Amino acid sequence: MSGNREGFFSIREEIEVYFGYNFKDELEFQGYITEVIPENPLKLICQDRSWKLKKNRLMFSKPGPVHLKDILPKLVEGTGVAVHPQTHIQNIVFGVL
Repeated sequence: MSGNREGFFSIREEIEVYFGYNFKDELEFQGYITEVIPENPLKLICQDRSWKLKKNRLMFSKPGPVHLKDILPKLVEGTGVAVHPQTHIQNIVFGVL
């Protein structure tokens, strides 16, 4: 982290948090800054990568049942989220009783 720019913590900015000692840091968290609380001490409210999916709204209509594999590309579009290949194989259907 460096403070060489004004307001160096920005909402929607990607963040990685590392913990460790003896110069052996391990990645503990990857996500996004969703709120900055400028108190003493400074508080950063973060959410994991699924936060981008929550921000992506999908509205469409289709007759008949809706299969996850049909809407999945639209759900993750523009988020940078990769879908596990096994997910495409699943036969998950919405709207069927």
